[in-house]
Amino acid sequence: MHIDNNKFTNHQNAAMLLIGASFPVFNVLVSNNAITFDGGIYVLTAENVCFLENTISNNLFGIILAGGNDRITVVNNILSENGDSGIEVRLEFVVTPNSNVRIKHNSIMGNLLAGLNVEAGSYNQTLPNLKLDATNNWWGDPSGPSVNGGGPGTGQAIIDPDNVTIYMPFLTEDPLIAPSPLIPVQRLVSTTTNVFVASDRFAAVAAATTGIGTLAVQVPQYYTWPRLQKFVNDNNPAFGTVPDPVPIWNSTTAHRQYSVSLRPRPPSRLPKTDN
Repeated sequence: MHIDNNKFTNHQNAAMLLIGASFPVFNVLVSNNAITFDGGIYVLTAENVCFLENTISNNLFGIILAGGNDRITVVNNILSENGDSGIEVRLEFVVTPNSNVRIKHNSIMGNLLAGLNVEAGSYNQTLPNLKLDATNNWWGDPSGPSVNGGGPGTGQAIIDPDNVTIYMPFLTEDPLIAPSPLIPVQRLVSTTTNVFVASDRFAAVAAATTGIGTLAVQVPQYYTWPRLQKFVNDNNPAFGTVPDPVPIWNSTTAHRQYSVSLRPRPPSRLPKTDN
């Protein structure tokens, strides 16, 4: 079953109920849904359910795993500003705890009680079951979550009296919020006050680095004409008396020089060292 690309809002108790009481609930993908100002998602006795890329915010609760659930994956979701917790793991209506839950790469922040609340006795980590994997999530602060009130960070709380959760490493940036646009590096405009000329490259670099040397001189632009040359095999007497063309630009008028201007380096790059 695939529940995709819907908007849920203004329901009283829950936006979505996945309850396998009389009929089994398994192999469900819930993706790309917006659940806001609603009741959240309630899951009971379900198997192999994936919550992918949903926005679950400003609800009575986020996601409740109420018991008897196995192989639940919560990945790439926004779980924020919910009235209780972003994700709650409980044991109610059934005697079988939840097992094999993976919570990965989510943005979890601003929830009223906790980012993750795992009630005592609600999760079974006995082999072959795995611990509750809540690694690589953003908890609202680069320092990470505060687990049972003892850090390591000051972000969203993880309440886990049975210590069944692994949460490190955690993300230090929100993975689901676009980063700020890069500010382009300001480049200098070449002028007669910041361009130095010299007879070779090394001297020009030294002058630009120290600010001591010969600055460039601005000259007007001229048209570039093709080189004029008299045809050497003139056999017409009339042409033979024509004088040779006179050049208007020659090597004595201008010569090649090296110019270097200082430009700021991008802050993330280090200068290269020549061996």
